[in-house]
Amino acid sequence: MDHNRNSLSPIFSLTGNNLSFFRNDQVIFRNISFDISQEKLLFVTGQNGAGKTSLLKIITGLQRDYTGSILFNKQPIHSLQEAYRSIFLYLGHQTAITKNQSVLENLQFYMNLSPKNSINAPKSFIKTQLQKLKLDHLGEILCSQLSAGQLRRVALTRLFISNEINQHRLWILDEPFVSLDHKGFETLQNLMEDFIKKGNSIILTSHQHVNVDAPTYTLDLPEGEFTRV
Repeated sequence: MDHNRNSLSPIFSLTGNNLSFFRNDQVIFRNISFDISQEKLLFVTGQNGAGKTSLLKIITGLQRDYTGSILFNKQPIHSLQEAYRSIFLYLGHQTAITKNQSVLENLQFYMNLSPKNSINAPKSFIKTQLQKLKLDHLGEILCSQLSAGQLRRVALTRLFISNEINQHRLWILDEPFVSLDHKGFETLQNLMEDFIKKGNSIILTSHQHVNVDAPTYTLDLPEGEFTRV
């Protein structure tokens, strides 16, 4: 199986300039900026309601009701469209899992979403990734029969697949450690470290303390203080 099917640019920079977001005429955050390059971790912090999830959606292009700009390699993300969307993997609060398909079917579908990344992976490959979060015994089970915690871990398995096949340059993760036990937490934390060491970057929110051996920055909302840890 070819694990290097896409040829992503070695250049990587993501910049937010003077971003402001309002909800129902209320200021959520105003004039925040950040700049990260490859092999970096950006930790978005703040109290509930500070706009962390909204900022992640702005970065993905899902949320367009804001002022300011997001630039990828100095180009506005909305002008890049699919070229930008193909470089990142976004995991939000919703699992984006089809309940009437099995775990294996969901993950195979995920791998085939983009034709250029399409891989007819053997079940053994996907099961190996599921094993990392103790889900390999559930491969043939319909996702409608899984608990909320199991569904969350199935969604997180996409990260292990992404890392194995060098599919993305950027992960955008909203509370990825929810529903993980201590072992799962450590496994995911180690995966993040490995992903970054390959020249990639991660933007995440988390209520848990994350210890990844990589250049780490924080962006605290709503004030927008951007600092190197």
